[in-house]
Amino acid sequence: GFHIKYLFTYVRDFFLNGSYYHLWFLPALMLADVIVYCLYKKKGLNFTLLITFILYFVGYLINVYTPIWESIPGISFFFGFFTKTLSTARNGIFFGPMFIAIGLLLSRTRRLPKKVSLIGFLISFVLFFAEVSIYRYFGILRDLTSMYICLVPAIYFLVNYLLKINIPYRKMFTILRHDSLMIYTSHILFAKIFLALMPHAHLVVYFLTLACAQCLAGFVTRYQDQYPILKKLL
Repeated sequence: GFHIKYLFTYVRDFFLNGSYYHLWFLPALMLADVIVYCLYKKKGLNFTLLITFILYFVGYLINVYTPIWESIPGISFFFGFFTKTLSTARNGIFFGPMFIAIGLLLSRTRRLPKKVSLIGFLISFVLFFAEVSIYRYFGILRDLTSMYICLVPAIYFLVNYLLKINIPYRKMFTILRHDSLMIYTSHILFAKIFLALMPHAHLVVYFLTLACAQCLAGFVTRYQDQYPILKKLL
């Protein structure tokens, strides 16, 4: 059953989608790092922020308004070609660079006052909530809708605020970091099983998936020294 197009699909998924659909975040992070690094080295911070926002805005138009593009006869053909070629705009080209660039901006500029950051985040979050509500009201909000305009300032102000909080280091922080990675990479394993058993009980599936992923993460973190093979999962 081999077809030559499977080679293209493999290369595309290697750089954009990951080995499984929820792992898109990892290649997106790596590719976005490369894009931002090249832009910053050649043109500087302001140019990097401009280009990454343009990429994000283009991706936003593609990602959020998918139902509209699919309903327009002339555009649906080109949109279908895009989805077959790149699958989605939620990747390291359109989605990731904006947030890597925000991290770069934060590392090259002074912190905002904590109060300003908190107020900016709260305003951005309220606008973010309103933005999502509008898309839902007009029926264009989907499961894969991920790119929102108000998400950008919300992330900027939130991270600014968090960087102003000084918390002494504790060993638990490393454990939580490993736990979060394990939960992220393993949760679909449990979600698939529970959805097959209970296809309509989404809330139950959500909590069972969270509980099982957390138990697996806790088990790996606790016994990794006793069973070194578990360290490969981290």
